[in-house]
Amino acid sequence: MNTLLLSHSPHHTRLAWAKAVGAKIKILPFSGLIRFTKKHPWASFFYPLISFFYSLFLWGKIDILLVEGGSALYVAAFLTWRRPALKLIYLDCDLFFYKLKYLHPLTRFAISQIDAAISDSEQNKEHLLKHINAPAQVCPPFPKEVFPSNIFRKNYALFVGRLEPDKNIERIINFCLQCPHIEKTIIIGDGMLKAELQKKYPAVVFTGQQNDPSPYYHECKFLIHLPDADPHPSTTMEAALAGCFPIISKGTGTAYLFDELFVVEDPEDFAKINEKISFILKNEPTARELLKTSTEKFPSKETCISNFIHAFEKLS
Repeated sequence: MNTLLLSHSPHHTRLAWAKAVGAKIKILPFSGLIRFTKKHPWASFFYPLISFFYSLFLWGKIDILLVEGGSALYVAAFLTWRRPALKLIYLDCDLFFYKLKYLHPLTRFAISQIDAAISDSEQNKEHLLKHINAPAQVCPPFPKEVFPSNIFRKNYALFVGRLEPDKNIERIINFCLQCPHIEKTIIIGDGMLKAELQKKYPAVVFTGQQNDPSPYYHECKFLIHLPDADPHPSTTMEAALAGCFPIISKGTGTAYLFDELFVVEDPEDFAKINEKISFILKNEPTARELLKTSTEKFPSKETCISNFIHAFEKLS
């Protein structure tokens, strides 16, 4: 079988999956366009049409399309429309289906072309199946290799990720600034909100995008990640492997991996989160044992790839 992975910005896990099944990789040149549509939502109505024209230039023998997230779905859907024998396996790794408020007719068409799906988490799978009628499997991504360090960490808070509204980044910053235990807040990442946030929060350190955030995992005692929903962020696992305590919302897809000490039921309840951080600081040896137990549940690269191959073979 000839397999092609379509993505505008492939995650390291998806690249490993593609390699494991001998898939070719096509990176779509849509990053700038996606940033523009986030700043100007009206432009998103034209995204399917642009994807259609781009799909006309995709040739070659393809039997199976692996489609990473919603940004590549339209191109894939138009390709399968032209080639009905193609099988489209959707890699459900973002919040595409959470954001659907108005179903553009072309969006409805694109969703109808999905033959099967592989979700990053049970959370995403449950939400996905509200929108599609197709078989689905769950294959959590694996974290990048990060080594623990016993160096002294400061009471700094860290966020690593896109500076976009769906990350609830202002909630994270506002929490950190009011927390009496946090001495400094460091934000790693880029996105449409960066300039606005830098102007609004001068006390926060914005480092921009970092190829290797591990030095910050070793410098900071806490990773703060409080979205309403997030599929299965690798950063929460990588921070924990480094020894940085993650404080994550229940809507984070990795919440099932962590002891309840690190999971927040209501991300708006800052008082309760402050209590968790206070407890960790006063009982750090206990917290470290709980963190170590949590990391032992993380998917390894080998297991992750093996699970994907099994799911891929079952769905294809």
